[in-house]
Amino acid sequence: DGWFAGDRSVRRAKAFEENVLPKITTLEESHMLLRRTQAVLTLASRLMAAPDEQACFEEASKLLVPLFKVDLASYGVLVDSEHFVLKNATVNNRQHARKFVQALGNRAIPLEESAAGYCAKTLKPIYTPRTKESPYPTQQLLYIIGLNTMFVAPILVNGNKFAGVIVVGMATEDGLNENDQTLMCDIAAMLGANIYSKRLKQSAEKSNKVSREMLHSMIPPKVIEKN
Repeated sequence: DGWFAGDRSVRRAKAFEENVLPKITTLEESHMLLRRTQAVLTLASRLMAAPDEQACFEEASKLLVPLFKVDLASYGVLVDSEHFVLKNATVNNRQHARKFVQALGNRAIPLEESAAGYCAKTLKPIYTPRTKESPYPTQQLLYIIGLNTMFVAPILVNGNKFAGVIVVGMATEDGLNENDQTLMCDIAAMLGANIYSKRLKQSAEKSNKVSREMLHSMIPPKVIEKN
């Protein structure tokens, strides 16, 4: 298998070949998978051009709803080691948006009460085909507002550090197939890579600023003025 057989992205690609591609049986399914794959690749360039983390999350959530025909796409970010907050819900139905904000929007949610907690512990996605049967209180709330399918994928920074989740919901029960879930995981992986890159850049800029300030404090003003 070579040097990179244990790499997460290589394992995901291998799983895609083994579990997803053999299930493509019609020309229509092939076209849909191709369109969605192309859209995900286009997202990669948008994420690179995004100015900050917030813009990255917004680009991804805006794409998820029309691309996969889901009813809700949101993202959760950590506020501390035990809580996260759901933000920026993109929806097909305005009623879902209003009810979502009332139920879960902009409040700290304990990780242990949510599917995001599972993602944080295992670094794996979780698919809930029927939210009415979910053990998580947050998904029970989403069932009450009319979302019967949920998919939550971890956003990993630097490959293995949990930074948040993407959250996708549908009114239809068991509405997402393996193709959809795999591509959504790819979107989460791209988000993690771009967020990591932006954090490195921000850290470098901050470090450079501190270095310049220290240098200016050590060099007499007259010397600086001469230069």
